[in-house]
Parts: sequence; structure tokens; C-alpha cells
Amino acid sequence: MHDLLQDMVVIFALSLLVILLLRRVRVPSALAFLTSGIVAGPHGLGLVKNIESIERFAEVGVIFLLFTIGIEISLKNLFRTRRVVFLGGTLQLVLTMLATAGILVCFNWSPGKAIFGGFLTALSSTAIVLKMLQEQAELHQSYGRTSMGILIFQDMAVIPMMLLIPLLSGNGNAIMFDITGFVIRFGIIATVLIILTKWVVPWLLHTVALLKRRDLFLLTILFLAFAVAWMTSGLGISLALGAFFAGLVISESDYHHHAFGDIMPFRDIFLSFFFVSVGMLFDPGFAREHLVLIAVLTLLLIFGKTLLTTLAVFLTGYSLLSGMLTGLFLSQVGEFSFVLARIGFTEKLLDVFHYQLFIAVAVITMAVTPFFIASSKRIAKWIQKYGANHPWITGRIQWKNSVREGMSHHLLIIGYGRNGRNIARAARVAGIPYVAVDVDPDIVRREKKKKENIVFGDATHEALLRQVQADKALVVAISVADVITTFRILETVRSLNPGAYVIVRTRYAENMEDLYNAGADEVIPEEIETSVRIFAGVLARFHIPREDIERIEQTLRARGYEMLLAESRRRNLIGDTQTLIPDLEIATYTVHENARAAGLSLRDAALRQEWGVTVLAIIREGAYFTNPEADMVMIPDDRVIVTGTSEKVNQVGRFFRMKALEDSEEAGN
Repeated sequence: MHDLLQDMVVIFALSLLVILLLRRVRVPSALAFLTSGIVAGPHGLGLVKNIESIERFAEVGVIFLLFTIGIEISLKNLFRTRRVVFLGGTLQLVLTMLATAGILVCFNWSPGKAIFGGFLTALSSTAIVLKMLQEQAELHQSYGRTSMGILIFQDMAVIPMMLLIPLLSGNGNAIMFDITGFVIRFGIIATVLIILTKWVVPWLLHTVALLKRRDLFLLTILFLAFAVAWMTSGLGISLALGAFFAGLVISESDYHHHAFGDIMPFRDIFLSFFFVSVGMLFDPGFAREHLVLIAVLTLLLIFGKTLLTTLAVFLTGYSLLSGMLTGLFLSQVGEFSFVLARIGFTEKLLDVFHYQLFIAVAVITMAVTPFFIASSKRIAKWIQKYGANHPWITGRIQWKNSVREGMSHHLLIIGYGRNGRNIARAARVAGIPYVAVDVDPDIVRREKKKKENIVFGDATHEALLRQVQADKALVVAISVADVITTFRILETVRSLNPGAYVIVRTRYAENMEDLYNAGADEVIPEEIETSVRIFAGVLARFHIPREDIERIEQTLRARGYEMLLAESRRRNLIGDTQTLIPDLEIATYTVHENARAAGLSLRDAALRQEWGVTVLAIIREGAYFTNPEADMVMIPDDRVIVTGTSEKVNQVGRFFRMKALEDSEEAGN
């Protein structure tokens, strides 16, 4: 145990050092971990001794990766992308395998070994590609979806590939290749997954979420991930693919965003061991001896896979731009290829030389992939620039991404209590796009039934905030009761989106200064704001001029409510209140169609003589007419502002709403 802990310290220390040294050139963390594995591995400085334990951690990292992928795409999304998953995936796999096998046969490889070589080159790295696409929020772009679909198909194809290896090596009798049994096992898995998705998992997660125990919810998610992975592995499916199925099960519940956020830290930690373990396989000495051969094969592999994947995606019906980007992203060798290579080495399909040659080429292709993905937007813009006149090249690629595709510059509401609901209601009326987040499962379930755009989850998680596009939000409104949680959310939001305008609600004024220091643009303390609103209402009833009330409110807010908090700052902002007119009211009425007021001029309406009120202004199509002329005619949808005693103001409402006959009948009653 002590040696394992020592190895972990060495790995993280090296990775941290590499990341710090290469931060100026924006080297992705995946490449830093690969470098750490090369340095610390048996072919480097030999600093790591428990290589098998590190590989175990690497397997767990791949499990977590596919689990989070399953959560993010959901069964519905998988069904919607079935064309690219099955058609595009099949074309990419078959074209790459046939091309590789054909070339290897020309170099005197036997058909079995050549096909196995096709297996190794056809697979791409789910760990690197999807992690990078998630980090850059490009998973829902057209090229992101095609990459994800093909990778899913590749991962599913690993199982039959593993079953075929003994046959390719000439040891077909070593296993029972039972197609019928394989289909039956998949049928059992599908049945169990349907039952879990429709009944068991939604009930379990809702029950656990009601307890509002974060640790218990996380434990439940981990249990589901490993339980489903273990169950499927017992039926002949890989642990990683089983974890993907587990993620699909959870993706159909209302709690998948929260689960995604909870599991992300574990995924990133264990996935780092995967990249380290891959780096440990790389032998720098072998690479130096065969540098030219490795360089040529690496370039051929990247160019060939890019070309063939582009063709497969284009034949599936996507634009050439999406195909080229997908081809670049999938141009490396995948992590499951290492698993197949080990089995092939055991089965004598690869000798020592070709095994080391494969590892060297594979590691280099993995190392350059993050740079392809990081430069994807520049590549796309270049292609669009020179292919703008050819729709079949550029297609309709979009760069915006959100919970609802295309959302950006939106309002993000965190906390869906009374304040959150009111903000959402106002946003709907104003036509402002928004998405809400809340951690209460009952609220989320109830609002989802009303077709509300709300997700369940803990907004302290960066992964969840990325899911709801906090990095692209124009305004973020945080209305959470717990002040500690508020600070954590504010800190995370600011790290993702420094330019957003963040409004924070807090219960007590004593937290205001700290919240401003933490990055809030506006802090609204409930206890003081309530006092301000009450104060404004009191002033209005005393008929203080509206402009004076607004000036007082603005002054109080602009000075951080200091006037209400500090006795020494109190002063008379209003002047003499002894000349106030009692029982005077101002009201606004809309002129209804066919009402008595419609079509009458102010002179003919005789509002002062007949009703005892005075017209202050008329609002028509957004234009204000103050002190209107007596000849001005009132038309339907005009808003008329009148003043008078409370009794007279209430009575005149009938004049703007009812016909003359209805008015007289109501007066008679």
C-alpha cells in the first residue's frame, strides 16, 4: 500500500510539473499525463513500481468515462443519432479495416494477421476525444455528435473483435464462438436495462434525492454504475461498455445532470491514470532506433484514418466539413486497441517488434490529437472561408451549444423557489431565453410536467454549470437560501464566465460585502430590500412624487443600502410631508374595444365633470402623451392614467371597460 501511494505521489507530482512547464503553449492535461507516464515508466526513469495497480486505476478511469458519456447522450439522443452510430460507425470501421488489411497483405502479412491489424487501426480513443469535446463544449456540434456516434459503435464492436481474435490466430477451437448465445445475452441485457430505465432507477433516485443527502446520492450513483457494469461483464460484455449502459439508464431520469456533476471529479482522477498507463508502454529507446519508420507510419495512419472517416461521415449524409473535423478527431489509435494488442501478442498475432512499433505509433497519435481538437474552430473557419459557396462542403455547422441547442446569451436561474419562479415568469413574458437549476427533486419534477426548462442538479459543480451553458450566459441569477452554497456557486460561475452579469440574492445584509468581493455584480439582501419596497409603498400612499420615490430607491441601492444600515447616514430625503393630500390615488386603465370611452374625445368624455377624475396622460403604442389636449380621441388599447379620490378612481374603471348599456345596468343594480 505504501508503494502504491508513493507511485501515485510520483505520478501527480510529475503531471503537475509538466502542466506548469507547458502551460504557456496550452498543452492539454491528457498530453501531460502521457508525458508523465513515459518519464516515470519502466522505459523511462523507472519511478513507478506498481504498474499493474496503475493499470487497474486506468480501467476504472475508462469505466467512469463511458459512464459519464452514457449519462450525457441518453437513449433518446442515441436513437436520434442511430444513422451515424450504426451506418457511419459501420462504414468507418469497415473502410479502415479493409484498407489496413489490404496494405498489410501487400507486405506479406497473413490474412488473419492483416485483419487483426485492421482491428487495431480502426478503433479510436474515446477517452481523449470525448473528454476534449466535453471540455470545449463541442459535444453537441454536428462533428461532436458524429464523433460520439462512431466512437460508441467502435466500443460496441470491441466485443465481437475480441471473440474473433482466436479464430484469426488459428485457435478457433480454443473458445466456443456461439453467435446464438451472444444474441441471447444481449437480449437479457436489453430487457434488464429497459426495466431499470422505466421503473427501478427513476424511483430509486427520486427516493434518495428526497432525503437531500449529497453523500447518499453519490453513493447511489456509484452503486448503479458499478452494479450494471458488473452485471453486463458477467454476461460477456466489457466493464467499460457496461458502464456506458449504466449511464444510459440514469440519463433518462430527471437527475442525470446532478449525477453527471457528482461523478466528474472521480472520472477525471481515474482517467488521468489511464493516460499515465498508456505513456508507460512507450519505449523511447525503441522509438529512437526506428524514428523514421515510426514517423512515416504515424503520418500514414493519421492521414488515412482522417480520409476514410471523412468519407464515411460524408456518405452518411453530413457535410464534408463535419466529416473532415470528425476524421481529424478520430485519427488516433484507441485505448481498446491496447487491450486487443495484448491479446494479439499472447495469441502470436504480433511479435515483439510489431507490438512495440504499434505502441509507439499509437502513443504519438494520441499525443497529437488534443492539438487537432483544440484547433478545430480555426480549421473549420478556414474550410468555411474557402468553401462558402459550396453547401455540400460547409453544411450548416453551428458553434452555439446549450441544454437546448442554439441557446446562448441567455438567463441562468439557480434556485427555483419563489424568487426563481418569479424571475422565470418575467423572462417568459419578456421573451428572454432561460434555463433554471434546482436541487429539490419535487420542484424539478413538478415544473417539468409544466414544460418548464429546468434541470435537477447541484450548481456548485462546474460540470453541471457547463451542461446548462453557464459559460455562455449573459445574466446569472443566484437565488439560493444557504449562504455557503451561494458563495461556492458564485465562485464557480465566475471561473466559467467572467463576463456574465451575476445577481445574487442573500437573506441578510451582513453578507453583501463578501458577496461583492467574491464577484457578484449586484447583491439584493432580502431583509433590506423588503424594507425598501415597504418604504416605497408607504411614500406612495402619502403621495410623495414618483420621481422622488425612485430617486430615494436608487440612492439607497447605489450606496449599498448604507442609509438604512447606518444611523449616522439618515437624513430627510423628501422634505416637508405635512402638505400631503390625503386619499388621492393614481390609476391606469386600458380602453377596451366597444367600451364607452372608445371613440370619444376627452372633452366629450367629460371625465372630470361626470366621474370626478383628471386625465394625467395617455399611453398609445409606447408613446406617452402627457397633459393631452381635450380634442384627443381615445381608441382601443390606449392606456389612460387618471387621478382622483380612491372612490372616484375605482368607479371610473367601468367607463373604460363596459358598454353604455352594461354600465347603466350595473349602476342600476
